[in-house]
This record gives sequence, structure tokens and C-alpha cells, in this order.
Amino acid sequence: MINLPKDPRTKIIIGVIIILLISPLFFKAYKSLWAKNKKLMAEINKNTEELKKSAALYATQENLNSEIKRLNLQLSSVEEKIFRETEEAFVNINRFALESKVSLKSIEPLERTKVQIPGSKNQYLELLPLNLKVKCDFYQLLQFLNKIERAANVMPILDIKIQSDSKDIWNHDIQITLKIPILVSSRI
Repeated sequence: MINLPKDPRTKIIIGVIIILLISPLFFKAYKSLWAKNKKLMAEINKNTEELKKSAALYATQENLNSEIKRLNLQLSSVEEKIFRETEEAFVNINRFALESKVSLKSIEPLERTKVQIPGSKNQYLELLPLNLKVKCDFYQLLQFLNKIERAANVMPILDIKIQSDSKDIWNHDIQITLKIPILVSSRI
């Protein structure tokens, strides 16, 4: 057992000396804990930022996936409206001419152009321009054009030229240019 002096000043001096001896150890431990705390806070902030980025990436990925699904639905609905065979287009044009009582004089296919479908390795579009020469009145022409416009398959009209016939004021010689898209799957 240690005998402590009974003098209060001596006790205070001994207490101060003990505090002075222990303080550097306390400050050193505190400084070490402060550095560790600062390092942990930096790591926590870094991980929090990474989590926020990954959450944003996940949300972006979800948005992109939903956008891809939406675009695929649009693409499939567009593909349904494109001819698969050239003959289908000719059959529709002849049927529309008969239904609207248009006298179809000729169908002249022009040079085809191929258009690669982005992202598709085995499918492309062939664009087949057709010159139709017809004889009809304006009412029949409007019926014919309406049938083309409302057809299940896309048949864009590029040009219409109307020439009156001096011998027949009701019927006109009309040239209609269509551009028929045809979806072609190439064999690999």
C-alpha cells in the first residue's frame, strides 16, 4: 500500500504530475481515435456515394430496359405493317383498283434500294418504287388513294401527276408513284 502525504498541496501536486504524465497518453490515444474516425467517415462517405451511383445506375438500367421493351413493341407493330413479299403489294394494288373502279393501265416497278435495319444482321428493307398508271375520275381516285392510305400494310405515296384527257373530260390519266417497303430476311 502506498502512503500518500497528508498535506493537501502535496496531494494536488502529485495529482497534477499524474495528470501531466497521463495526458500525453490520453492525447495520443485520442489523436489515434480521431484519425481512425476521420478515415472511417471518409470510407463511409465514399461507400455512400458508390451506393447512390449504383442506385442511379440501376434506375437508369430499369428505364433503359422499359424503353427497349417499348421500342420493341413499336418495332413489332411497324413490322406487321410491312410487306413480306412483293406479290402481296401487287395483289393489294389490283384489289384496291377493282374496288374503287379505277382502270389500272400499268404497274412499272423501278429500281429497288436496300436499307439495312440497325441492330439486325439478317434482316433488311427493300424499298420498291412503283409507277402506277391509271385512268379514272377524281371520285374514283380519292377512293383508290383512301384504300391505299388505310391499307393494313404501309404503301407511302411519293407523287401524283394528273393529266386531263381532252377527249374525256371526266376521266383523267393519272400517274401515282408508291414506295413499297418489303421486309427481307437474308439466309446466313
